Amino acid sequence: MKGVEAVPSERKSKVESTLVRYMKNASVPINIYEFVDRVHNILYKKEGAGGLDAAKRLLPIIGYVIKKAREQGGTEQVVVSVVKDMLKDVRRARDQEIIPFIMMLSSHVSDEAVKKFLQSIADTIRGLGLTTLEEILKTIEENTDVQKALIHYDTLGSLFEKMVYEAFKGGAGQYLTHRNLVIAMREIAWAQFEAEGISPINVKVYDPCAGSARFLTFWLEKIVKTFPEYREPSKLRDYAEKHLFATDLFEEMISISSVNMMIYGNGVLNIFRADATNHFGPIVNLKASKEFLESFREKWSNIRRGIRTTSTIVVEGL
Repeated sequence: MKGVEAVPSERKSKVESTLVRYMKNASVPINIYEFVDRVHNILYKKEGAGGLDAAKRLLPIIGYVIKKAREQGGTEQVVVSVVKDMLKDVRRARDQEIIPFIMMLSSHVSDEAVKKFLQSIADTIRGLGLTTLEEILKTIEENTDVQKALIHYDTLGSLFEKMVYEAFKGGAGQYLTHRNLVIAMREIAWAQFEAEGISPINVKVYDPCAGSARFLTFWLEKIVKTFPEYREPSKLRDYAEKHLFATDLFEEMISISSVNMMIYGNGVLNIFRADATNHFGPIVNLKASKEFLESFREKWSNIRRGIRTTSTIVVEGL
């Protein structure tokens, strides 16, 4: 056919072998978005909550179930056991398990914006209806695909992508990248490192526009699958803190990505607020610049006196 170049059989074989190598351990994707839609409808019907408000209610529930399931072996059966135990007394689950879990996360961060975000989540959960919590837990209990997703899938990232999207889409450049694009970027980067003879376990990974930190969580997922020894929580946390970094311009995104990383890989210490698109540093942040200049003006007399004193000492020393 005119205009279509046939792929040489040798090259085609090489491409196919590469695809097979990357796909051989892949599992059939689970449509976690159906679950997110279902619980979103529960939250909207019962609580009148949508978007970020709904995410604040669902995030600690899902995060706590994931945490408990991982602590007890990390299987779908364990997820069912954890949920059944919570259903025995949903008030206890809300007040004595989920809220303390959020406060524990807050104790591990120093960033005031993230602390404030976590506090708002704890306050939201305190007002969560018990029947709402019960329906969400039963939805998990009845769905085997969801149980698998909570253990083997970036469930929190999907939650943010689906539920927070409406709250942030297009506003001041705030977008959450679809998971398929994130995975494609990860595979391209991973393959490039391997092609250059560099082990991906040794590289530093930086995401300039963190969003919900899905690139970092998907990178961790690949690390764990390729290097099984990193399934051990403390080893994975140590790896994340030394190798994964991210920035974002918006406080809300820093908070969301920090929470996601704390639950998934505890890389929160390496997520910072910064504008990766500007080349003028703090000058572009007019509020911060104004505060700095006002503070500098107030202290200038002391600074100038100190400079004179230092200069005198230097001269006398000569």
